[in-house]
Amino acid sequence: MDQVIAELSPQALAGDATASYGIFLKLNQCADVTRRASRGANLGVAADVAKACMDMSAETEASSSKWLSLAAEQGNIGARLLYSADSESALGGPAELLRDPDRTKEYKQKATGYLQEMASQGNVDALLQLGNAYHAGVLVDGDLVTSRAYFEAVRLADPSIVPALQVSTLDKALSAQQLSMALRKGNQIHDSCCR
Repeated sequence: MDQVIAELSPQALAGDATASYGIFLKLNQCADVTRRASRGANLGVAADVAKACMDMSAETEASSSKWLSLAAEQGNIGARLLYSADSESALGGPAELLRDPDRTKEYKQKATGYLQEMASQGNVDALLQLGNAYHAGVLVDGDLVTSRAYFEAVRLADPSIVPALQVSTLDKALSAQQLSMALRKGNQIHDSCCR
């Protein structure tokens, strides 16, 4: 672990998003090993890797959110998607969400901005996450019409990943007028990002 961080840190701090994301992934892997060990589950890694993970300091483990945030800021697509989908990894745990409301607000703005930027460039995963975000109403204010619009844009871009049950539920919850508006808006989103 220390070797990976030592090798990749200079590159990451010099602006290499792949290196920053690589450090996060390694730290995340170690955190997973530690969680499995605490439950007595099969660790699924070599003994030396398990030992290195178990010996990792709490400070090093806590730095994983810093590396994920840096990779997202540097433009790594995988990091941006994960940052937006997993507030715990991005902020360092649920306690951080409550401890610092301003940081949580900033996180929501950044995460939404990353998704919107990637969606405008035709990233179907970002379109899907935006549909989920508007449906759940946690990352952004809930808006079922906008949620359905993003799912429609996903359907037009890649029908194989549309969450059919969620779309069916939305279709039943919306009035005919709202559904028509959502479909029009979905076509507009698709036309602006994905043609």
